[in-house]
Amino acid sequence: MHTQDYTPAGFGIAKAALTINEVASVTSICRSKLYEAISSGRLKATKFDKRTLILAPDLVAFLTALPRA
Repeated sequence: MHTQDYTPAGFGIAKAALTINEVASVTSICRSKLYEAISSGRLKATKFDKRTLILAPDLVAFLTALPRA
């Protein structure tokens, strides 16, 4: 039986936090859609100075909550 690894490492994410540009690159979701998801509360973001960061576990939670095609 194959189980899905829903950890950051299971998604190939080695960093603890990613910038919006890094998340866009990793997920192929454009920056504007990521900011929409943050504004709507579907994607949690953290601020460090002026930089918006997405914690790896929050990115995994966002991705696994997306509807299946």
